[in-house]
Amino acid sequence: MKRFTAIAAPIIALTLILASCSSDKKSSTPSGATADAVAAVNMTVAAQPADKGQALYSLIDSATKSIDIVIYQIGGDTTMVNKLVAAMQKGVYVRTVMDGYGGYKDDGTGKYGFVTEMNAAMTAAKVDAKYFTPHWSSNNFNITHQKSVIIDAVDATGTELSPLPSSARLLISTGNFNSYITSTVNDPFYAATDFYVTVTDPTLVGQASNVFNSDFSCAGTTVNNVDNGTQQPNGPLLWSNGSFGNASTGSATWTLNNYPSYPAGYPYPMIDISKMANQGNVANYQVNMLNSAVKGDIVRIYNEEFASDGGTNPVFNAVIAAAGRGVDVRVMLSFSDSFTADLTTVANAGATVNFIAPEDYLTPLVKAGYTGPTYIHGKAIMLSGSDGTFKQGYVGSTNLENASMFENRELGIAIGPSNATAANVIITQFDSDASWVGKSTASASYAVAWTKASKDLPAGWAKFVPSTTTTTTKVPKPSSPPTKCGLVTAP
Repeated sequence: MKRFTAIAAPIIALTLILASCSSDKKSSTPSGATADAVAAVNMTVAAQPADKGQALYSLIDSATKSIDIVIYQIGGDTTMVNKLVAAMQKGVYVRTVMDGYGGYKDDGTGKYGFVTEMNAAMTAAKVDAKYFTPHWSSNNFNITHQKSVIIDAVDATGTELSPLPSSARLLISTGNFNSYITSTVNDPFYAATDFYVTVTDPTLVGQASNVFNSDFSCAGTTVNNVDNGTQQPNGPLLWSNGSFGNASTGSATWTLNNYPSYPAGYPYPMIDISKMANQGNVANYQVNMLNSAVKGDIVRIYNEEFASDGGTNPVFNAVIAAAGRGVDVRVMLSFSDSFTADLTTVANAGATVNFIAPEDYLTPLVKAGYTGPTYIHGKAIMLSGSDGTFKQGYVGSTNLENASMFENRELGIAIGPSNATAANVIITQFDSDASWVGKSTASASYAVAWTKASKDLPAGWAKFVPSTTTTTTKVPKPSSPPTKCGLVTAP
């Protein structure tokens, strides 16, 4: 999840204030998604790196009671740490749910580094330790890949507030909150192409807070999305399934904290998704949205990872089908050998696959004045009519592969036609990135597009990406399980 910061274009951030989210009927069996059924939501969308993380910083500054963070990777940003400590000085309680794998340093310190940073800053500011409670994520999930921040939804004891104060907010991010640090690179957490969606609707904030408290508690069965009312075919909140099947046997039942013993653990083996109860709604929503696209419609897809999973990925199959019936499918991601075979299939189906040059290839060009697209980390699907009218979309943490949709804890949000202005933030960024296709100098190619007729690979790209058989993990795997749901104590 590397990235660098190019010279940012003007900030792409728009605020849309609409009617509060209407309530949909609870449904445990999602039906076909329709654009008209996607509720209007009070939301703000900010594109990174242009926003420079301000949407997150401002959210932290606004807190008066609580800050609850769910994150896959975090750490290394002094400004974020200082803002969190400043909030504690105002009496705000901070809780984190952090996945136990992946970190912000190559030395493998991971989230321990973030906890160490926080403890040091709190000590210097003479802040009581009671204001900060970091937890490892629930062992019910292969990975907690969700990236969100909830503001002012609970009191000092973690009890959900009812009614919620007007200051309550939910931020859904496609990006992590970790700086990428090596001996030669020091990039801020907002350096990749990512999106932050800030929601003020109290129903959605409350639903997200309910799930947070369940994942944070480590006690008993994790909240089921059906039970708490968030399992709806059109969202607005779109959850990935979360593992409730045994990874070693493929059983449909899961005993709490019963993952395979390390080192057979991370990444846990993918189980047969047909044997799992689908508690999430993101895959169904995305498939139904893609199935609703007709000839001439435009589908824009941002993602970091896009895999067929041997033909079992339902979203991948829906993309292939859409392209085959004449939908103008456009895909955007940074080039990697890991997905070229599957993306060749996508291009051959009639889609346009836009590759941004590998990051390490572009890094030296930044010093020479390159101002184009950064590493593509955002995850979004936007559907528009042939005349450009926005129909519906998705943005969130979910990658387009089965493990992300069916085994991880993930969170995204549906965007309907009433939120077209907000959706256009993502669409505008996509089209801006796509405009770099074909731009080059005598010694550098910035981006290319693969189609059914052409799949050129610029000279010099291949050596900057690993082969599919090469381990790409930047942080060494620890020698023992890195996570056991509960309190994190820094070494």
